[in-house]
Amino acid sequence: MVGQKCTRLLHSALRNGSRFLNRSHHAAVVSEYGKIEYREMKDNSPREGEILIDVESAGVNAADMKMMNGTFHRKPQFPFTPGFEMAGNVKSVGKGVNKWKEGDRVVVLRSNGTGAFSEDCIVDTNVDVIVPLPYSIDYETAAAVSTAYGTSYLALEKMAKNREGANVLVLSSRGMIAFAAIDLAHNIFKAHVIAASDDELKLDKLRDTGVSKTINYKKEKLMETIHKSTMNHGVDVAIDTVGGAVFTQAMDCVRPGGSLFSLGFTSGEIPSISLLDLHRTQVSISGIWLGAHPKKETETIIEMLLGLFDQQYLQARIEAKYSLKDIGKCMEDINDNKLFGKVLINPKD
Repeated sequence: MVGQKCTRLLHSALRNGSRFLNRSHHAAVVSEYGKIEYREMKDNSPREGEILIDVESAGVNAADMKMMNGTFHRKPQFPFTPGFEMAGNVKSVGKGVNKWKEGDRVVVLRSNGTGAFSEDCIVDTNVDVIVPLPYSIDYETAAAVSTAYGTSYLALEKMAKNREGANVLVLSSRGMIAFAAIDLAHNIFKAHVIAASDDELKLDKLRDTGVSKTINYKKEKLMETIHKSTMNHGVDVAIDTVGGAVFTQAMDCVRPGGSLFSLGFTSGEIPSISLLDLHRTQVSISGIWLGAHPKKETETIIEMLLGLFDQQYLQARIEAKYSLKDIGKCMEDINDNKLFGKVLINPKD
């Protein structure tokens, strides 16, 4: 009897050991440009200086789409898991990690731009942006904040140093950053906001934010409409996420001495700037990329923004949520221009 019991225990241990050695999770994987798949992946353990994140929600950004299509300036080796913005829990920690422990709720931005579209994600505490997530903020809200609000804040904080009550023009075709820029400009920086897009259905959603005016830049002459709305003054600040011809038109909407901020190129067209136009318009132009900012500075900004959400000064607008299994459908809907606003991937759904 003793021998049989020992044999059963041994077999059980071997089976459990086999499962332990072959633990797995699921992730979205790009094996070639334009192709993304839902796959089972072998688990990794955090090494020195790393933590393993149990991903509850991941934000989808224009940079993710460009990386998957091979048009982003960063080109990871195949196969790779896209996504750099996530919220979740610390699942385990590697050697030398003292700041974080198992169970901590966190918001993360991956410095290399990959890994978030997964059930688990290894994070490097030395280079990745990691911020504690208050229990009062849910994972989906947290996953929608970092990139859109962080990028918008970097542009708008410069305006805040000048004066309250400025006129701000926000141009968007995808809405991923537009709602954040409007939310911050209207509720934090007390600006008068004009929103412009290329479709009436999109403009209806922008009107719901309480903007002063909306413009369909496909049907209306942007410069003429802006100058009419501002008594020929022009806007103090323009925030462009579209690029192409829209960016060029935006230059003529800004008052002399005002600022134009480029936050992205969702049109796929990167505009060229004429030095003569800068002399003519007297507009200051800046490109804003959150990923270029130092880790500690970015963490400070995100912590501050989460604090504003915690105090209910801001409210994220989420357009759609997809399960990890439906990653292909998500990418298809975004590419087909069916979604306008922040999109999330929820691996647990």
